[in-house]
Amino acid sequence: MHYTALTSALVLLPGALASGLTSLIAGHLYDHVGGKILGIIGSLVVSVSMVPFLFLNVHSSLIMMATCLIFKMIGNSLVMTPLTTEALNVLPDKLLKHGSAMLNTLRQVGGSIGTGLLLAVQSFFSTHSAFIGARAFFIGIIVIGLVRFLLALALRPIAQTNN
Repeated sequence: MHYTALTSALVLLPGALASGLTSLIAGHLYDHVGGKILGIIGSLVVSVSMVPFLFLNVHSSLIMMATCLIFKMIGNSLVMTPLTTEALNVLPDKLLKHGSAMLNTLRQVGGSIGTGLLLAVQSFFSTHSAFIGARAFFIGIIVIGLVRFLLALALRPIAQTNN
């Protein structure tokens, strides 16, 4: 859309701030409702917040994009913070540092693989039009959010096992 890097950064900034704030809130909510509920809600928020991106064009509002990104980042924080805690809660204390390292490594590798796959899909469909490629990318994010939703539905409560 030929905007400057500064403009792009200013569109992304509110989402990053919302993510940080939501992570703090999600940590407190986790203590009251658990990871499953937050995972379900967060996954749905991500999927729904990506739907407006399917209709992007050169006349789309930066405010609309920033608003949708805020909700996407809130949804991601509602998923990642509680489910990371949920995953680490099953480990005994002596394995927490190894579990944390493994979880962070897998998150980075998974994110790289997911980004690569989504960009491959975007590139494939961009041969027709850049906007068709972008729509394919956003459909991929929506599908990932829905898969996360289904996985969150399958979560069972985990008893505290830290010993």
